[in-house]
Amino acid sequence: MPLFEQGATWRYLDQGQDPGQEWNMPSFSDSIWKSGPAPLGFSKDSEDGEVTPLEDGDDPFTVTYYFRRNFQVPDSLQVPNPSKQLRFEIKVDDGAVVYVNGKELFRVRMPDGPIDGDTEASLKADERRRDSFVLPSSALQAGANTIAVEVHQSHGKKIPRVASSDVSFDMSVHAITARSSILTEPLITESLDAIIAAMPEDFPNDLASRWKRAFQLKPVPGAIDPDEAAFHAKIQALLERL
Repeated sequence: MPLFEQGATWRYLDQGQDPGQEWNMPSFSDSIWKSGPAPLGFSKDSEDGEVTPLEDGDDPFTVTYYFRRNFQVPDSLQVPNPSKQLRFEIKVDDGAVVYVNGKELFRVRMPDGPIDGDTEASLKADERRRDSFVLPSSALQAGANTIAVEVHQSHGKKIPRVASSDVSFDMSVHAITARSSILTEPLITESLDAIIAAMPEDFPNDLASRWKRAFQLKPVPGAIDPDEAAFHAKIQALLERL
């Protein structure tokens, strides 16, 4: 069941302003923010299909862009519902932090620790890539919900900073039937240490490093199989597919 699809309309802030500490809360007023359908972004090198153009942040370099939208969760889902999970699919260049109702859910290509408007993404990304994450239905509440996303750029190793060649953002959220396996999509895990411990000793270092970086996400309680042995077995099977 789609809660909202790719191409949804978002409120956004794209000129490097500080939105204030409460910007990701449902009570925050975004009435003066701009509004437009996704994909939102810009590209200096090619046409990437953005429907709503954002400011390119040439001078000064804009690190962070902010997005918000409200959506409804129908009573029929009966959240929190153990038979349902939520699939978040996000297209973002370069990194993002995602919040629902003021609570951080996960990070994509962002460092650990405190985040502010000057924090750069930890990795550059291909704007065509879509990342998919599955969370418990308890991440939402019945009725009105507010999702807020801050998209961060990376200037790589260029000193002084120069404007990014592109920014891109789009997102969808679906309610899906709960799965006992995490092999079809990455699941946010309780502990990155548990994943690392599950890696075989002979696992190639370069692949292990790439895989660990891809899963540098904020923990979500209850998102892993409570049976630790079964969880490790699933991680092992996932590693063998890389």
